[in-house]
Amino acid sequence: MAVIALLMGSFLGFFGGFTAWGIFGWSAGSAVTLYFALALGLGLLPFIAAALRRGASSKAMAATAPN
Repeated sequence: MAVIALLMGSFLGFFGGFTAWGIFGWSAGSAVTLYFALALGLGLLPFIAAALRRGASSKAMAATAPN
């Protein structure tokens, strides 16, 4: 799932950067920055969600575990 998220982020980042550069007249550096921001941001979402889910499940398990 994480690989798919990285590919999807890269795909959306490419089209976002290309649109910003080609249609809205951004500089190439700004478009590349937008590409990296979208690709990394969308690619890291599943990792963050999994880490939060793992942290919440371990706290729930610790709270219900018998002493």
